[in-house]
Amino acid sequence: MNNTISSFVVGIAIIIAAWVVGQNLNHTTQVTTSNQNSISVNGDGQVFAKPDTFILQVAAEEKTKTTEEGFAAVAKKIGAIQNLMKANGITEKDIQSINIGINPSYNYDNGKSTIDGFIATHGLRIKIRKLDSIDTILA
Repeated sequence: MNNTISSFVVGIAIIIAAWVVGQNLNHTTQVTTSNQNSISVNGDGQVFAKPDTFILQVAAEEKTKTTEEGFAAVAKKIGAIQNLMKANGITEKDIQSINIGINPSYNYDNGKSTIDGFIATHGLRIKIRKLDSIDTILA
């Protein structure tokens, strides 16, 4: 009998503690009719912090007659951007190539499509750690 009362008191304490904690959270609860033994809880949170990095994504794109010309043209543009970033104190580890590709460009005429060149693309993802240099870099 003593164990039954103790179990009952502990159970009530757990329920009260869960209710108190639940009152301090932004939450939703859903009990489905197909399974009455199921509870689903969703919540959200927000974190506020001062930013310490700026992520800049740029891309070069060039339409040319051949794939070789396309890659050479975007490589020249990307090289100029990389040199600009390095001149503004961005280290090489913070410059990452992304979205490199080449696709045919089509000309549609009277229901027929013909390849009239190629579109080469090359992107960069740049992490800027010195936030006071963002305006200079973007200008």
